[in-house]
Amino acid sequence: MKYIRCILMIAGCAGVLGAQNDQSDAAALVQGLQSRNVDERIQAFYRHLGPQNEKLKAVRTPEIDALLVRTLLRENSLIREALIEGTGASIKYGEGYSEYAAWLASAVMSIAEDNPETPLIWDALLQSPFHPDSAFARWLSERADRVIDSLLRQAKGIDPYRRRGDAIEILGEILHTERIPGRRHHLKDSELAAAEEAIRAGLEDRENLVQWSAWRALSRMGNASDLALLERIAVLDPDFRTDGGRSGRELRYPSREAARTAAQALRRRLEAEKQQ
Repeated sequence: MKYIRCILMIAGCAGVLGAQNDQSDAAALVQGLQSRNVDERIQAFYRHLGPQNEKLKAVRTPEIDALLVRTLLRENSLIREALIEGTGASIKYGEGYSEYAAWLASAVMSIAEDNPETPLIWDALLQSPFHPDSAFARWLSERADRVIDSLLRQAKGIDPYRRRGDAIEILGEILHTERIPGRRHHLKDSELAAAEEAIRAGLEDRENLVQWSAWRALSRMGNASDLALLERIAVLDPDFRTDGGRSGRELRYPSREAARTAAQALRRRLEAEKQQ
């Protein structure tokens, strides 16, 4: 009996110490993330959340959640400033900065999954740098009702820092996901129509990169008519460069190449849908 009591006392003490450690981590995290020094914020983040956010659940409170969202907004602002300056965040703040920002965004994603109504959380996530083919972009597209308005604004080029092409490509993924039979749908018909309108406006854009993004969006949500359009562009587009081949001086048609790649992806998707 004494042995059992001893075990229970040890377990109880361990629980108290664990809770105290979590509270200590949370307090130190708050102090560290509020620092004006980038290195101190990075050190506090890794020290108290772990290198892969493994301690996040233990320290989370509404106050910590709000602090992480504010910190992500703060880091996104620094990333934006570094990009506008032409240096880039990794050069300005060190090679580890981008990885830290990515793990911070991952922590905020976890918060968004549990508490999607957290103030400013979707603004913070959408301001984070991302590639339209990334897992993060696919995660955003699965939460279309939370991000559609911001993506439509971004696709219109209201903020030049946020690439229109990235938004257009994610809109293509959203349309594809929303149109899958049997899947839970998040958007109204009017929102779907606005998304498709933004993609098709991109087809006529003056910037090649935006056009190419619109073509890639078509590969995700387009139809047979869009396939015919892409195939014509892949053969007839007149845009060329003289930096191709081994010599670096041969003719190259980058728009044709981009259209051909998008057409191949769209053809594969349409063929797969026929077989379903």
